[in-house]
Amino acid sequence: QEYPAYLQVVQQELNQLLPSVQQKNGIRVFTGFSHLSQQFLEETVKSQLTTLEQKYKQTDLQVAMIVTDIKSAEIRAIVGDRKAGYAGFNRAINAKRPIGSLIKPAIYLAALERYEQFNFATLLADEPISALDPAFQISMMQTLQNEAKNGRIVITALHDLSLASQFSNKIWMLNNGEIVAKGTPKKVLSAENLKNTFQLKLPKGGFKQLQLAN
Repeated sequence: QEYPAYLQVVQQELNQLLPSVQQKNGIRVFTGFSHLSQQFLEETVKSQLTTLEQKYKQTDLQVAMIVTDIKSAEIRAIVGDRKAGYAGFNRAINAKRPIGSLIKPAIYLAALERYEQFNFATLLADEPISALDPAFQISMMQTLQNEAKNGRIVITALHDLSLASQFSNKIWMLNNGEIVAKGTPKKVLSAENLKNTFQLKLPKGGFKQLQLAN
């Protein structure tokens, strides 16, 4: 099997659609697999992992990536491990991890449904703040904060609890897609909520505030 990660997905879907007996009777399977996309994906993973390991002085980083067709949603290519052609644990379909920024559309839609509070003039900040260097994170949040001070409503989804504590007026805390707490940063980022939602302890003295050097 030259592309085991992709074939695992095909087999998984076949098992959902057909009983094993029928699968053995001879069937023809058509997929959206793209050899070109798969090669490009594997080459990208190989080069980027090396770059990240050198930059952050890490070893044995892992990866999972899926490429889909924007029009048909067909899966074009899959990488389930850092090693191309690995036929073991497929992280692309079997790993359990936080959904991250995939939750953003649901958050924004929930906000816009509250038309008495939010509208189409509301600023939906979708910048990848967590991926920025600390100074740029602070600069971006200050920009959004200035928009809010000028009377504009600003909504953003954050993974960094320190930034949320420092710059937010109100916070909605989500767990598995459900709102578990909402209110002021002090109320939402309590020791109890942090423990129950993220299995974290509230830092002594609360969250520290960072500032840009003059």
